[in-house]
Amino acid sequence: VTVPEYEAPLVVAEIDKVVSQNGKVTITLKEKPTTAPTAGDFCAIIAINGEEATDLTLSDFAIDEDGITITFIFEAVEQTEAEQSVVVAVKLGEGDEVAAEAFTVEADDLLAKEAAKRAFYETAKENYELYDEDGDTLVANVTFSATTNAITVRFQDMEPMNVFTAASEFFLTILLEELGVKGIAFENDQFMPLSDDLDEILNIATALFREMGIEPMEVLQGTASFNGISVPFTARIQPRGHVLYEDMFTVAFYDDSKEN
Repeated sequence: VTVPEYEAPLVVAEIDKVVSQNGKVTITLKEKPTTAPTAGDFCAIIAINGEEATDLTLSDFAIDEDGITITFIFEAVEQTEAEQSVVVAVKLGEGDEVAAEAFTVEADDLLAKEAAKRAFYETAKENYELYDEDGDTLVANVTFSATTNAITVRFQDMEPMNVFTAASEFFLTILLEELGVKGIAFENDQFMPLSDDLDEILNIATALFREMGIEPMEVLQGTASFNGISVPFTARIQPRGHVLYEDMFTVAFYDDSKEN
């Protein structure tokens, strides 16, 4: 009896899974193939933030002793001002593309803060007009210098309720909603949060008046004397879609109502 020589079944190389990190991709085959694949058998694509995928150049092919684990390296995705989600997919021969789970490239802190600052200055206006509740009386003219970060508030009307209305609009509409100011700290003080909470607005306004040597009651009674004292402060700012950063500003109040 002649026993036929055993022939192992032909195993074709096929990708089981792909794992990727920034600059390296690891491919696991379903089983050890009869013929080991070579670097030229693989091709890859890369997609960033869901945009259209482009070809990805793989290099430094290496296959493990187990015959199923293969690694390549590729040019790492550079950090930008924003976080990036990256997906790498690999194809072996005529097989289907197999995508790795997305990895994240963190934003470059410096670039992210520079982008946030640009967004702030693009949104900030040189001039603002603040009116009373009815919108009939001009209460204050506000100017902002993007060169010096100086804010100048010139009151045209000192009626206490109008001042309160104008201040609320300045803190809520301009600083919080439009410019993304999240907190304010005066010299040697802790940051005070800014939100639509009236108590927080009053805390900041009270601290600001006292930095100017004015008691809040004087404002309520209409006896405050705004003399143009420049008060420095630090603001925590986070424009929509950007990171939080800090910057220095000054603010000065003037009473022009007696000239009108």
